[in-house]
This record gives sequence, structure tokens and C-alpha cells, in this order.
Amino acid sequence: MNYEKIYEQLIERSIFRTLEGYVEMHHIVPQCFGGTNEKSNLTPLTAREHFIAHLLLYRIQTSKRRRHQMLKACTMMAGKEIYNSRL
Repeated sequence: MNYEKIYEQLIERSIFRTLEGYVEMHHIVPQCFGGTNEKSNLTPLTAREHFIAHLLLYRIQTSKRRRHQMLKACTMMAGKEIYNSRL
């Protein structure tokens, strides 16, 4: 499965829409990978999309260190030991 393509589609879709209600700001390039807090690097996602985005970033990474950083982000979002998109 092409996780990078799915991630890119998720980000592209989020940039050109307006969400109502609860949103989470997502760093397109994560801060731990050198991303900044500039507006061009932030996009609004629903909580579920945000979790999925980090899960996709985890799957995309080939470096063990970067995979660990993304898994940690998913774990912090889930707050539990059970990981799925419904959390």
C-alpha cells in the first residue's frame, strides 16, 4: 500500500476545506523532522484524521528513530495501549 500517497491526499484535501466544530492543527512536516509553526506547515484536521495522519507518517518512515517518534505521537494521542482510528 502506498502510505505516502494516502498521506498526501489527506493533507491536500484538508488544505482547501473549512471544518466546523472541533479541529486539531497538524504539522504537515512534523516538528521532530524539522517542521516549523509557520502557517504554511499547519493544516486543520479532525481528531480522527489527525491520528490517521500520524499513523501514516509512522508507516512511511524507514528510519527506526523516526518511526519511534511517530509511534510515540500516536500513543500520546490515543492515551491507551490499544491503537486504532476510532480512538
